[in-house]
Amino acid sequence: RKAMLPFLLAAAASADTRKLTNPCLSAPFAALPFCNASLTIDQRSRDAVGRMSLTEKIDALGTEQGPTPSLGLGKYDWWSEATSGVANGAHGADGFHTHFAYPVTTGMAFNR
Repeated sequence: RKAMLPFLLAAAASADTRKLTNPCLSAPFAALPFCNASLTIDQRSRDAVGRMSLTEKIDALGTEQGPTPSLGLGKYDWWSEATSGVANGAHGADGFHTHFAYPVTTGMAFNR
């Protein structure tokens, strides 16, 4: 739950998946608890997940998330995660992008 909220808010997108928007900057979402930075992350994430329908939650599990109207989020293609660089070919890049180590492989580099 805690880790999901920043990604949900960062993934807010209009019909153009290249343009990210923040639903907390305008009504009616700005007044909702999940947009209230003075609340704890537990309170904010509980509110955000609690507003989502079962269909929206299931849809958020894939890499091509459909719109999440209950949170003011448009559709988003999660495949452009930073592990493969900020952009990949599907988002207008030329096909050349940086590859970063996954956290699990970074963790395996330590002796203990």
